[in-house]
Amino acid sequence: MKPLTSPIAFSLLALTLVSSPARAAIIADFTAGNTSSAVDGYVGMAGDGWSGAWQTKTTVTTINSASVTNTSPLTPTSGNYLAIQTSNAANAGNPAMAVNRQYGAAGGGVSLTSPTTFSFLFRPDLGSSADYRYYIFDASAASASTGSICTWTIAAIGGYWQVLNGNRAGGITSTITTPVALTLGTTYGFTVVTDPLTQTWGITISDANGTSLYTNSSLGFRSSATSLGGYLAFGVADSTPASASSFGYSVDSITIVPEPGVTSLAALGLIGIAMVHFRRKA
Repeated sequence: MKPLTSPIAFSLLALTLVSSPARAAIIADFTAGNTSSAVDGYVGMAGDGWSGAWQTKTTVTTINSASVTNTSPLTPTSGNYLAIQTSNAANAGNPAMAVNRQYGAAGGGVSLTSPTTFSFLFRPDLGSSADYRYYIFDASAASASTGSICTWTIAAIGGYWQVLNGNRAGGITSTITTPVALTLGTTYGFTVVTDPLTQTWGITISDANGTSLYTNSSLGFRSSATSLGGYLAFGVADSTPASASSFGYSVDSITIVPEPGVTSLAALGLIGIAMVHFRRKA
């Protein structure tokens, strides 16, 4: 793992240290490149808190490419990242695809019943529809798309980022459209703070420099489970399946921090300021 290089990263580290007793962070920043014989590669392998390698799930969708590259880093200080490109034929019928990684099974580094913070960088790179649909979610099984097995879900629909507010009983009470527009080629930073005991979560969306664009600390799990799902997923879906579509996105700087000492989502504001895990160029 490469060293932390920005004040934002050091702030996140400081917040983690005061949240006692916190466990070690689980990291995926793809430093090992394209390999199945190292934990921090793609598809990777189990270890360092991850319960297994990356898994790909699809529904009538073709994966054109999925590999680690450093040709266009998500931030000026980042290097390797995972880039995905997909396509689907017209009238394919609910096309969807997601890459998933399990973090909470035996051998994993997270207790699914403890407060946990997720942070990552995400960049939408390609879309052939005006209604781009990207999804980021936590689920109880590897999945191509969102559903009742999800706890928290972030979506990009109708040109804006959205968050799904659940009723903690397996449903959705509201889909909240944030003021943050989705722009192809733009890197977004996310911090998700979860508390499985209260089935609540909060989110901060930031720009690539770590400046907060949107914060909401009062969201409910979609699932009625009193634990996290254990699978982190990044994916796409076609909102206009009557026509052929192509999608592309990039992911980097994934960090999962188990925080038994942080039981209140009031900490979201501080964590949101400190959410991006920056690295030196490869």
